Amino acid sequence: MWGMNTVFERPAVVSFNRPLSILRIGFSGTSANRRARCSLINAAQAAEHYEITRYGTLVTWAKRLGRDDCAAVLQKTLDEEKETDRKLTQLAESGINLKAAS
Repeated sequence: MWGMNTVFERPAVVSFNRPLSILRIGFSGTSANRRARCSLINAAQAAEHYEITRYGTLVTWAKRLGRDDCAAVLQKTLDEEKETDRKLTQLAESGINLKAAS
């Protein structure tokens, strides 16, 4: 995450495209491998929750400071983080956790 000074000195357009590589992991293999992969999903989701709280705060601060240009960029990133969390939840609820427990 950027420092506050950097955010409010940035131009209005910034791209935050990054692959969600955790979703590309195969879930076959041994029980130990499946459990390890579930742990990765859990860790990734914890990181997303952290990022969601931080970007939510930054969006609010940007709006309060009258920096709607920065707020829009940060909101886009916040929306991407929420979408990633949704995908991770979907993945975890798809039965992977149950398979790992067996």
